[in-house]
Order: sequence, then C-alpha cells, then structure tokens
Amino acid sequence: MLKTTPTPETDAELRERVDRLCAERFMPIVNGWKDHGRTCRPLIEAIAEEGLFGLTLPAEYGGAGRVERYSAILCLLRERFGYHDALIDTQFAIQGLGTNAILRMGTDDQRDRYLPGLVEGKTLFSFALTEPHSGSDVLGMRTRARRDGDDWVLNGSKMFISGAPDSDVYITFARTGDDDKRSVTAFLMETGMPGFTARGGIALQAPHAIGYLDFDECRIPDSQRLGEVGQGLRAALGTLEIFRPSVGSATLGMARRALDLALAFSTSREAFGGHLSDLDGIRLKLGIMAAMVEGGAALVDRAANLRDSGQSTIVEGAVSKAFATESAVEVIYQSQQIHGGRGVIVGEEIEMISRAVRPTTIYEGASEVQRSIIGRAEAKRVKAGGARPAIALNTAPADLRALLEVLRTTYESWIGAAGEAIDTPAFHVRLAETAMAVEAAETCPAGHARYILALSAARVLSGNIARTGGTTDCAPVTRAVRAIERGEDAFALAIAEQLIDG
Repeated sequence: MLKTTPTPETDAELRERVDRLCAERFMPIVNGWKDHGRTCRPLIEAIAEEGLFGLTLPAEYGGAGRVERYSAILCLLRERFGYHDALIDTQFAIQGLGTNAILRMGTDDQRDRYLPGLVEGKTLFSFALTEPHSGSDVLGMRTRARRDGDDWVLNGSKMFISGAPDSDVYITFARTGDDDKRSVTAFLMETGMPGFTARGGIALQAPHAIGYLDFDECRIPDSQRLGEVGQGLRAALGTLEIFRPSVGSATLGMARRALDLALAFSTSREAFGGHLSDLDGIRLKLGIMAAMVEGGAALVDRAANLRDSGQSTIVEGAVSKAFATESAVEVIYQSQQIHGGRGVIVGEEIEMISRAVRPTTIYEGASEVQRSIIGRAEAKRVKAGGARPAIALNTAPADLRALLEVLRTTYESWIGAAGEAIDTPAFHVRLAETAMAVEAAETCPAGHARYILALSAARVLSGNIARTGGTTDCAPVTRAVRAIERGEDAFALAIAEQLIDG
C-alpha cells in the first residue's frame, strides 16, 4: 500500500524522512542485493511504497500533486539518495528519465496507461537515446522509424540503456525524416513487442542494469508515438534539461558522504604524534572540499528553482551539472587521498563512491558537451548585447562584493573584446570554464566558501584571458584580490576548523 503524507512536507521534513528511510529500509535491501547487473525490483517497490515516485506527479495518477516543485524535489531526493548509496539514486533516477516526457508530452491515454505503474512501482521505465555510433552526437542517430499505414516500423539499435534488459517500457527515439537529421520522433516501446529485443551485457565499474535494444522490423501502432512526429528531440532534450541539475545533486550527495568519511577518518587516525586532522595539509583539503560542495549546491538549487518557475534552464542546467559533477569527482579523489591505502581497497566505502561518481561527468551530456552549450550561449548573448540575470550581492561583505563585481565586469569585457575568437570552439571551452567559476562564486551563500570560490574564480578568469591571448586588463581583479585581507588557504583552514570542532 502506498504511503501518503496528509499535508505537504517542508524540505527539511522530507530530507529527514528520506534519510531515515534510506538507513532503515532501503540500505538493508541494497546490502542484500548481489546481482548488480539486474534491476533491484525490491528497492523500486520499497521506494514506491513510501510514495517517493509520486511526490511530484498529479493526483489523478496517484501522485501527491507537487508538480510545481518537480525539479527542486527531484534534486533534494537525489542528493540524499546519493549520500546513502549510488544504487538507490540510480534506480530512482532511471524511472524519472523514462517517464518525464510522458508527463510533459503524453496523451491522456498514455498518462493513464503508464504513470500509475510508476507511482506504484509495478512498471519499470527506461530512456533510450544513445546508440553504438552516437552518444553526445544525438544527430548522428541511425535508428529509423518509417510510417506504414497506421503503424510505424522501427529498425536499429540502442546502447548504454540503463534499466535494460529489465524495464517494461522504453522511451525510444528514432529518425523519421530522410534528409532532416533533426526529424526525430519518440515512441513508447513495450517489452514483448515483436521485433523488439532488450539485452544486457555491459559491465560497468559501478554496476547496474544496463544494456542494448535491438529493433528488427518492429511494428507498432501509432498510439505508441509520444508527442508529435518530428518532435522527439524536444522530448529528449527537454528531459535532459530537467534532469541535468539532478545529476549534479546526486553527485553532491556522494561528495558530502566522502567529505564526512574523510573528516571521520582524519580525526580518528593517529599519525605523527597526533591525528591526521591536526596537519594543515589535511585541513586545507577539507576546507577546499567543503567549499566546492557548497558552490555546486548553490548552482543546482538555482537551476532547479528557475526551472520550477517556468524559465528555460539550458545554460543554468549545463553549468550546474558540469560544475557539480566535476567538483564531486575532485572531492571524492581528495577523500581517497586522505584515507591513504585504505582509500583504494576494493569494497571500502570511499573506493565504491569513487567508482560510482566517475560516470556522472559522462552520461546525460558529457562535461565537454556542457562546456559547448555554455560557451556558445554566452558568446551568443554577448554578441546580441544581452546580460546575465543579476544576482543580489548586497549581503556580501564589502571586500567580497567588490571582487565579485570586478570579476563580472572583467569577464564581460573579455568576451566583448574577443573579436573573431568569440565564435571558435576553443574559446567557448575557456569561456565556459570561466562562467562556471564566476557564477559559482556569485551564487554561493555568504561565508568562507564564497570567498574561496571568488578567489578561485579570479585565478580562472585571469588565466583564461592569458590563455586565449586576450588583452583585457586584469589589474582591477588583482587589486580586488589584494584588498581581501586573507587568502584562500586562510579561509580553507577556517572552514576545516569549523568542521573538526563540529
């Protein structure tokens, strides 16, 4: 029986409930699950019974109706799932990826047929976009669907499909135009359809059910088409836009866990007549790790809230995913360093986290794709005379506010003076790196972490101006940095002291 809450929970209440459920109910299932190459149906059923799949779905499909906070709640759940175990997050996220387009673009009949199965945990869903010959290059898709009377006939294959071969329904994308590569249509493929085969066989370093789909003259009725003909990219890219910040959120959960593990190990490990945490070298790591997590969290929150307000978040989603996932990879690496030899023993928690976090900079748009999105969008904005949405800096101390303001001014001047370089992919990469660093500093709440992020952004900006042969004067940045009485290390040590003292 599905559990419901009589009134909407606050975020704090939901976070507390999810933490309790993970510890008391979900983790025992995870720890007892040995076939990591298959979908953990008992875990799916448990998540469903606790009402978590339906939190953001309309009441008419059995959900709790909190549709207006879809992105924010998605990120909250994935952050806590990622903190406790990557398998919980993976099983949860696959179902959302496989149903989001149904919620947004499905007919009433399709929503009635499929969404209750999601809420109840009885139907497993997957998102099938990637192919053996095209991953990030979506327009290189080779799977085709041709119209034959009232039916469609599909031929082709998919690869790296999470949930295969166990899912019941696969949102599948196929080319439906001969000349226009953007003419892609989405279809709802069900296991057992003649000519459709799902198979496993892909072994990942952090294993879960993942495999291939094959279509051989697979005939389906037009009622299985999702959305309008030729609107498949809208379905696919819209889903990815919504889910990219949540990937960042899941990795931040892993990073928070890694930070907690590093803190616990360093404060208990005796070394050099004291504890590891007494060493400034370790404290610097802990402080920087914490600042990186806070920067990523701020960007994820911004993207989720903007999306829930109805705004496009193509750029914000890309910024949040790239910054958060790459920060998490670095934080987890540093946690392994702090653990020393124990950090690389197979089966140690930090070692398992290091394997789980690695694919997150690749799937749902690799970091290189995110940089391209960000760089091209920023170049286009500046050429059109536009400005990024203003971020309130009035709560920042005067010295930090001055640095943030000069960072933004110098950044805009650099782009504006780029000339023909503004249209080159190499410049877009440096532009994206700088945009992520500056926006993390602008968005992060006040505190020592914001100082660290701002000082780091100053280095990134000045370095990339030099790397691209820019002529923009960086002296104002240098003066603003010098006006701050303490350096990054001092702020990192202060953060570490707060963490160690509790």
